[in-house]
Amino acid sequence: MQGKKINNNIVIEPTNDNSGMLTWDTSDINSGIYIIQILMGGESLSFPIIINR
Repeated sequence: MQGKKINNNIVIEPTNDNSGMLTWDTSDINSGIYIIQILMGGESLSFPIIINR
């Protein structure tokens, strides 16, 4: 892991008060493991995304 921050087109559409749908256009992203971090209301949620081309 290189630890570089990628600012890319990530869209989160709320589906109700407590959840949402995350959409990420990875067409210009290289294969690898990426960590998505979501910050909201003072809370943080992180999870890995694997892109395999």
